[in-house]
Amino acid sequence: MSKYIGITIGPIFSTMEMTSSPAGLWISSYMFSHLANLICKGIAEKTDEENIISPYYSKNNAPAKDGVGRYHDHIILKNVNLSLTEVNEICSKAKMELAGLLGDNMTDFVDDYVRVSVFGFESGNKDPVSASKEQFDCVELAALIMPPLKENPLLSMFDSRESGTLEGRNNNIKNAKLVSENVDRDEWQLVNKKGSILTLEEISGFSGDNKLKVSDYYAIVRADGDGMGKILAGLKEDSKIRNFSEKCIKYCTDISKTVKEYGGVTIYAGGDDLLAIVPVYSGKDKNIFSMIREINGKFQGIFEQYKSYNNGKTPTVSFGVAVVYSRYPLYEALKLSADMLFGIAKNQGEEKNYTSIIFRKHSGQSEQLLIRNSSMNKIIDLLKYVYASGIKNEIFLSSINNKIRNFEKSFKFAFKQGKSVYDNLVNNTFDSTVQKDNWYVKKLAGFLWDIYSGEADVKVAKEYLSENIDEKIIAFDYVVRIIKFFGEKSGKE
Repeated sequence: MSKYIGITIGPIFSTMEMTSSPAGLWISSYMFSHLANLICKGIAEKTDEENIISPYYSKNNAPAKDGVGRYHDHIILKNVNLSLTEVNEICSKAKMELAGLLGDNMTDFVDDYVRVSVFGFESGNKDPVSASKEQFDCVELAALIMPPLKENPLLSMFDSRESGTLEGRNNNIKNAKLVSENVDRDEWQLVNKKGSILTLEEISGFSGDNKLKVSDYYAIVRADGDGMGKILAGLKEDSKIRNFSEKCIKYCTDISKTVKEYGGVTIYAGGDDLLAIVPVYSGKDKNIFSMIREINGKFQGIFEQYKSYNNGKTPTVSFGVAVVYSRYPLYEALKLSADMLFGIAKNQGEEKNYTSIIFRKHSGQSEQLLIRNSSMNKIIDLLKYVYASGIKNEIFLSSINNKIRNFEKSFKFAFKQGKSVYDNLVNNTFDSTVQKDNWYVKKLAGFLWDIYSGEADVKVAKEYLSENIDEKIIAFDYVVRIIKFFGEKSGKE
């Protein structure tokens, strides 16, 4: 029976809830990731770094300077030659170093506010990650009881602005040693070409096409690996779990580059988790759906080697996405994306592998879709032609939806009769001069058939099925509305 030491760091999420800007959100996560890195560094100076099971740490691999926090809030190390007292001393020293990096006179605040809890545990017949879960949960519940604070200096750091100018915004963050000594501004996703920290409006408008309504919207993207516990339970051995942790670092490095390529900002990418703010539209053939497909592909490419621990299936990842107006409150968008991921996408049975996405328009209208990741290409393919001749016409797209809704019973009957009956109905229904023989009408009709046949696993979550209409037709209706949204001019609702 092996002995281990667990370390948990916080309070991360309550700190993130304090801010209303991308800069504040970023540093409220990055400071804890950097603290985890400092603790791992201190442990590696006292014992063999191979004893750090998770996250992966190596003195030979210097942390990247891109400002992406890759170290999560749980540290597990094999208890070989360090006592709990020694580990606590390492953690206390790391906290004081963090305080110095945050600014002057932060020592007392960091000592009181930042919680680092250390505990010992035995693995029994489980792997150390699974064996520590209950202990981590109990320790973190106790850590939620915080002493009252007279003031919180992090608040002034998160959202400060000098002289009310854009150039001076968030200077407390840019000038903190935590940033100046650990982040290369040329690699930092959070700053624009002028060196100013990005606003939500700037992230939304990354494409530069301010004529499109979609350029007034940003997306909060969350991702979380499915069934990772099963894989870790199968690995069992410390060396194999450490190797798995190294693969997680590679995955997080790769996807943070993808986020940057799409004009977004990675808030954190640690373990198998991602939180990012990204534009909904990043330019021709680059949008929120294609970014999800790319991240999904990178996840499967890196973790495919573990399918023997996952019933012979390549491990999958689930996404929760909230698309909102650029002036929509950031904390509300964060909550909405969490609902999409944990309330819906991760709640689809044992296999999961879904993206739950909601478009919450400035007008108040919402469209929610639940898309199996293997069906994402179907949506991307439809969007690819959104700027083709005739597709920009919003009336054209709306008329397709209206006809299918009006002839709902006929379509449901045709689905049961087979493809030839369905094709005849499509030809007879869309017989106007504009619609007849239109290649995009046939493409959309083919997509609706795919939804009914199961070829395309695209649906609306039960929580968002309020209309007394066939759920497959509602899913199609929402997809067409989203396609129309990508082609709409700015200023129209």
